[in-house]
Parts: sequence; structure tokens; C-alpha cells
Amino acid sequence: MLNSIQSKMILPQNNISKSTAKYLPGILQRKAIDKNIPILILMEGWHFSGKGYIINELLKPMDPRGYKVFNFENFSKKEKNSPFMWPFWQNLPQRGNFGIFSSGWYYRLLYHFFKKGRDDNLIHIINNTEKLLIDDGYIILKFFLHINEKEQYERMKNLSENKSSSWLVNKKDEKQNKHYEKFCKLYDHILEKTNTDYSKWLLIDANDKKSASDECTRLFLNILEEKISKINKEPIVQEAHEHKETEMKEYIILDNVDHNKKIPDSKYEKELPKLQKKINELQLKLLKKKTSVIMAFEGWDAAGKGGSIKRLTAKMDPRGYRVNPYSAPDSHELKYNYLWRFWKNFPTDGRIAIFDRSWYGRVLVERVEGFALKNEWERAYKEINDMEFQLHYHGIIIMKFWLEIDEETQLRRFKERENSDYKKWKITDEDWRNRSKRSLYKSALEEMLEKTSHDYAPWIIIEGDCKKYERIKVLKEAISNIEKIL
Repeated sequence: MLNSIQSKMILPQNNISKSTAKYLPGILQRKAIDKNIPILILMEGWHFSGKGYIINELLKPMDPRGYKVFNFENFSKKEKNSPFMWPFWQNLPQRGNFGIFSSGWYYRLLYHFFKKGRDDNLIHIINNTEKLLIDDGYIILKFFLHINEKEQYERMKNLSENKSSSWLVNKKDEKQNKHYEKFCKLYDHILEKTNTDYSKWLLIDANDKKSASDECTRLFLNILEEKISKINKEPIVQEAHEHKETEMKEYIILDNVDHNKKIPDSKYEKELPKLQKKINELQLKLLKKKTSVIMAFEGWDAAGKGGSIKRLTAKMDPRGYRVNPYSAPDSHELKYNYLWRFWKNFPTDGRIAIFDRSWYGRVLVERVEGFALKNEWERAYKEINDMEFQLHYHGIIIMKFWLEIDEETQLRRFKERENSDYKKWKITDEDWRNRSKRSLYKSALEEMLEKTSHDYAPWIIIEGDCKKYERIKVLKEAISNIEKIL
């Protein structure tokens, strides 16, 4: 038990003297800030294995302004009613900072396994998340503190018999010691399945706290110094990547869109209130069944996203949905992984989250405008698919709308906006610049639709040249997809 992965671990030799170790944490912290490197330390292990003590020893020499420690042994109601990785995305360290998770996603996984049985889908979700973060420049160190059953019992007993510390022992602690063998088998499975080439476990014998602390510090400093030294400081502004259109492409999806779809005014006025009433009824059913919905709206500039969202939500209870508009990330958001700002607004059970622009900016605007490097937007297809699978796995209904209009319609709407005092604010120089790159966006869009549409997270093409037809179809598709699940 728990020794099965030791042979697979590569641990560095101790090459740091005590005098160097005294100052090295602060030096490494400064280098992380200078190189804009986010560092995540996962401190996992048995109850009473000394996680708090060891974390304190690790952080003593460091500037407390540059790190945050989070303990995830108890989850709030909101966190329990959210996707598995949601609480952790909320607290990821920003670039240049340290984040320390005491009993993080592996602790949550352990108790999920204990109550509901093993589920390797969650193993894949964790491995994919760690790969995503590491590819994005994160350094992740995973410590597991191992103590034997007798040592755990003695520590628990000593705390219980002391009046000032007895409150630290709870039924969950007692249950883990009582079912030590079962937990041991679960830990063994988790450690083996998540000891990947890119994110290895550091297994620590913690039966002696002082020795365990010294070993954690040694590994922490050795590995961190090695990893930081290998990372070159990235330029703040990345050079836009060059796009070349060498030949005419066939757009299998977009070229088959019928831009002549319309609806008579009389039919629109009759159908709209009926559909809005229906979506309101479904909202109540979703709340009752604790099923949440994500609707992501993408489309050409002036395609009518705002108008469609307004009609979609007109009769819904505003307490049960939230519209999240997104533009280019600000300076604070750029300090995190590109998906972080979207994870913040994913819905809890029974709620609806509507995204006006979404994570697909990574493979559209950021790709075409050169804000993301080629290897970044290329791997984003898998990262986005993995994320949407996580949401689906939690039971969230996912719909992604692409609002399609032709060039003539877009040009007409641009000119109408310029000539309208009421709508003039909607048109910017950026809109005209994006329009001049329509062929590049169309190429990126076609690839996006092909690579990221799945049964559980489909792309729904909405013909938008007639605004009223577009609004009715959005409502019908939303109702249809929700009813399929309910």
C-alpha cells in the first residue's frame, strides 16, 4: 500500500546547504514574481499527518504578501452544488504568486470515492486540469504525507484528551482511522492513477513531523529551483502571429446556412410570448430538479446577440439566471489562465448562466488577432472540450449558439448603427477592423465548429439575417434542449 508508486518517482538529491536554504525561499519567490510564474503546491495526506505544520515551515522564510493558503476539508453549500473543480478554479494563484491547497482536489476525490465508489472520469478530469495548468506555465508540486494507522490513532487520541485541542477531532477523523485499510486502498489507487509524467507525486514518510518537514523543504527547494531556472521570462506583449490564406477553402458548415430564413411579423408577435412563457416554466422545473444550464452566445459583430438574449430572458425570474458579458480580458484577468474568468461564473445547481461571448474567444479573436500563440490556441480545442465534459459530467445542460449573418447584412447594420444616436455606441473601429478580416475569422470559425461540437455540448447555428426569426429560433432551441434532458 502506498509504496507502489515510489519506484516511479524521481526525487532530486539534496544539494542545498542549510545556510543556502535559509535565504533560497525568498530568492525563489522573487524569481517567480520576476518571471511571472504561478506556483501551486498541493499538500495532501492522512488526517493528522502534519499538513498545517509542514506548510507553516515551508512558508516561514517567504513574504506573506506573495502567497495564499486554502483548506478544502469543508465545502460550502454553493461549492457542493457546483462542478467538481469549481472551488479550486476560484482560488488558483495568479501569475507570480504561490497558492497552497491543503486537502485540495485529491481530498475531495477521496471522499467521493469513499461514499460513491471509484470513478475514473474524475481521475481524468484532475489529470487534464493539471496538464492544462502546467502547459500554461504553472509549476505544480504534489506532496502526500503518509502515516501509519497506529500513528494516526495516537495523534488523534492525544488531541482528544487535551481540553484545548479536543475540538479539532471530529467524526470524519474517527471514521478515517476506523476504516484505515479502505482509505489506504483508495489512496493507493488515486496516487497511482495521478502520478503522471508531467505531474509526479512526492511521497513523504510523515510519522516523524520534523523529519517530514525537513524532507518537504528539501524537495520543495530543489525542485522549485530546478523548474524556475528552466523557464525563460516571457515578453509582456507577444508578437502577433502571421496568417496566410494561400488558397480558397470550402466551408462545409457555414456555406450551407440559409440566409433567407424569415418569419412574418404577425407570426412573430403570436409565438414570442408563448415561447417566453414556456422558458419561464422550464426555469422553475430546472430549479426544482437542481439542474443547471449554460448558454454561450457567439456570432459575428452586429449578429444580434444582445437582442436574442433580451427576448430569451424577458419573462424569466432574474433571481435564477445571470447574463455574463465578456470583452477582452483586463490586466487582472490576464494574470490567470484564460478559462479562469469563465469558471468564476459557471452556475450552481438549478441556475442558468448565459454568456455573451465566451471561452471560444481563445480560438477566434485571440487566434486571428495574434493574442494567443499558435501552440496555445491549438491545444485550446482539447482544453475547452475537457472543460465542457466536466460541466456535462456534473449534469449541466450546455448549449452553444453561433449567430450567423452574411456580409451584406452586417454592413447594413454597421451603417445603421453609425447613423443612429441610440445605437452609435455599439459600433467601434474594432468592429470595422474585424470585418476586414472576415475570411480569417471564417476559417477559424469553421475549425472551431468542427472540433468542439459534441452531443452533450452542441453548436447550434442560428440564421440571423432576420432578427425576429433569429430570436424565435433561439427560444425554440433552448426549450427543445432543456426538455430533452428534463
